[in-house]
Amino acid sequence: MASPAAAAAAAAAPPFPAGPSPPVPSPLPAPTDESRKYDRQLRVWGAEGQAALAGARVCLLGAGATGSEALKNLVLGGIAAFTVIDDALV
Repeated sequence: MASPAAAAAAAAAPPFPAGPSPPVPSPLPAPTDESRKYDRQLRVWGAEGQAALAGARVCLLGAGATGSEALKNLVLGGIAAFTVIDDALV
């Protein structure tokens, strides 16, 4: 059986060895407005895919109900250059 002094010394010892502490990882860079806006897409196809979408050009033929909805979804995805061709008189 261990003496009370030895038991107290063992209880006071830290559970890990003394020495230099491990390096702390650097914090992540602050998110930009664009990375907040397109967060879900960036998680799916990364920055390269989002850059490809931003540089894409789309020609929409027919701006009816279906075409307008498709155009809205493309804009929300990050495509910024569009040409809309429609023969309807306004």
